[in-house]
Amino acid sequence: MSSYATVAEFNVHGIRPEAIPPAIVDADKIAAIEAASLVADSYLSSQFHMPIITWGTDLTRAVCAIAAYELVASLLVFQPDPATNQVLTDRAESARSWLKDISAGRARPNVVDTAPSAKTASRVFSKPPRGW
Repeated sequence: MSSYATVAEFNVHGIRPEAIPPAIVDADKIAAIEAASLVADSYLSSQFHMPIITWGTDLTRAVCAIAAYELVASLLVFQPDPATNQVLTDRAESARSWLKDISAGRARPNVVDTAPSAKTASRVFSKPPRGW
C-alpha cells in the first residue's frame, strides 16, 4: 500500500497546522493518511494495476481531504464554527465522489500504475534453419 500524502502535504491540503488542536500529533496524521490511502486504493484498484507507482496532486488532495475529515471526526474535535465542519465534510464527500468516478471509469487521475509490460511473441532460431 502506498501513502499518497506526507504530513507536510496534509498540512497544506488537509488541515493547516494552526487550525489543528494540539491533541492531534503527526502520528495521528500519518494514521489518517494511511487509512485514507487504503480507501483510495479500494477505488483505484478497479481501474489500475496496484500498487500505484507515481501519482499527482489530484490524488494527494483527495486523500488529504478524506484524512482530514476522518481525523477530526474520529477525535471528536470538530470546530465550534459549523461552517468549518461543513467545509471538511464537503471536501471529503467531493473526494469520495471523484474516487467513485475513477472507479466507474468517468475520471482519470494523474497516476502511473504497475501495468504488466507488453509481451512479444517468442522467436525460435536454429542452425541449420529448419523451415518453420
